[in-house]
Amino acid sequence: MKNVIAIACGCSIGLGLGASARSALMTRGLREIERVVTLYGGSVRTASGLAGIGDLALTCQDADSRNYRFGLALGRGDDLSAILAQNITVEGADTARGLRDGSRTSGIDLPISHAVADLIDGKADRTEVITKLLDRALTQDV
Repeated sequence: MKNVIAIACGCSIGLGLGASARSALMTRGLREIERVVTLYGGSVRTASGLAGIGDLALTCQDADSRNYRFGLALGRGDDLSAILAQNITVEGADTARGLRDGSRTSGIDLPISHAVADLIDGKADRTEVITKLLDRALTQDV
């Protein structure tokens, strides 16, 4: 799931938003990860531990991250079909779709995952989606 969040973070930077927007998406993304970990019977401490937050932070900020670069291109409005046709591994794309469409995850609040899947499938506008994610009430992600 960290790759899904990295796509969203890259998209926000590609749209010209700053580090604060990226940090907000990372923090809200961590809550999504915790919801899925809990759904599968895991401990939220796994997501918020050193490996969880450390890996999330790296993937969401490093220009060498394939998923972050994919999100950056998405935010800039680059042709996604051309990017995906290069056979670059973008794990977050399939993960986002799986979370959005999966029967086990239906009904849990995964707005970033759903938004990323919709963006990749061309079902949503990148500016509207990122704005909507950042405008969510804080109480929804506490």
